[in-house]
Amino acid sequence: YAFMSDTHLIFIPGTQTLECWYRGSAGTTDIIRKTSTDGVNWSPREIMIRESDSVSSGISTRIVSPALIHRNNEYHMWWIANGVGIYYAKSIDGKAWNNITLCTLTGLTNPNIWHLDCMYASSNKYYLTGYSRTGHLYIYEGTNGTTFTYRKTALASSWAKGKDFFASNLYRGCLVECGRKDNSPFYRMYFSGHNETYKYAGIGVMEGKLDTMSHVSGEL
Repeated sequence: YAFMSDTHLIFIPGTQTLECWYRGSAGTTDIIRKTSTDGVNWSPREIMIRESDSVSSGISTRIVSPALIHRNNEYHMWWIANGVGIYYAKSIDGKAWNNITLCTLTGLTNPNIWHLDCMYASSNKYYLTGYSRTGHLYIYEGTNGTTFTYRKTALASSWAKGKDFFASNLYRGCLVECGRKDNSPFYRMYFSGHNETYKYAGIGVMEGKLDTMSHVSGEL
């Protein structure tokens, strides 16, 4: 492959297995999986989806930023399709996909989401976290996995020199539900960004209730 990108890590409780999904690109794009039961020793690469073989996978678009959930013995995947929007599909084995649907996002005009994540919360809602090319991290919510409504702007690039390690760019955010606090769900969102010169990159974390999360810690 010329390069590999867009990793996504999921845990399968039934088999106590970690699965790392990512893109391998060399003209066309493959979606690859490696598995581990200890996080140290990983299986060989397994090609799950080939862009060049849409007949087998059922997916006819290029996949960018795949986000996966394994729930009710099925894989659920969201991805960015080049210039088209956000798609959803589900699969039993991760190779043959069905219910392929173009998602609907409401509440913002042209959010221009480029990289995303999606989680299923104890509230029985899906939360889609999207990085916009305008320098914002948005949170959308929905109940069926294909229709989402804008909930909040979690963070925005400041564009101010020396102000934040993410001053000029934010990247993919990952929202995690971490139990409850004060009788409400408690969340952490991990994100990455660049400073105003793009010389430094860092990882940050926000935490709190969904509507009151604040920036807690900065760069690595």
